Amino acid sequence: MDSLSTSEPPRAESGMATTSLLVALLAAAAGALAWGAVAYFTGYEVGYLAWGIGAMVGFCMARFGGRGMACASTAAVLTVAGIAGGKLLGTRFVVEKELREGFKASFTPELHAEFVSDAADFALLADDAGDGELRRFMVEHHYTDAESPEDVQEDELQMFVASNAPNLRELHADQTSYEDWYAAREAESRQAFEQDFSIVQANLEELNVIDLVFVVLGVSTAFGIVSRASSQGGPPASNQEVRKAA
Repeated sequence: MDSLSTSEPPRAESGMATTSLLVALLAAAAGALAWGAVAYFTGYEVGYLAWGIGAMVGFCMARFGGRGMACASTAAVLTVAGIAGGKLLGTRFVVEKELREGFKASFTPELHAEFVSDAADFALLADDAGDGELRRFMVEHHYTDAESPEDVQEDELQMFVASNAPNLRELHADQTSYEDWYAAREAESRQAFEQDFSIVQANLEELNVIDLVFVVLGVSTAFGIVSRASSQGGPPASNQEVRKAA
């Protein structure tokens, strides 16, 4: 009688496969992008997406073999990262959309044509034009709210000399097209905005209890899905010796 030892194929073992980690990471990234897209097209943040990101990350981790506390904890961390990334992307997308709409509404072809006309008139002034002439130009071309040259404040005059006057000279000398003028005004406005704006700070200021509730729901969902998959899969099966009669 001969004996032959064989082993049963082991069931899903506890551990984190590279594939499960990678797919869960991609799920978190996809969730963040989806959050940003929804915010961009609707102008609102949808808290339920945090829950959805947790479900997607947990499912992907469990579906591709992630088991055990380490995988469940990793799924929870990836969910937080996905939610945070989604909120940051959403804010960036919404702000960028509002900026572009604001630029288009402000820097119109009509405004460019008005500046071109102002630049032509300003070019008629002497390079060493005195304060009186400059104040008169400011009043006539509405670069001040003052109704007479005498009412123009000194700080208004200095600002005009430092900013508007060089721009008018450049516009007249270069005959700047509307497209180039628009691009320059957009760049200046964007730079000024970015100096005073922080995406992280904006999100922290808008954080509320409902946001935290959905974060908890998303994290607990991701953790729970992987935990349940781990308990259902059970521990690795032990090798069993099977004897077969010859």
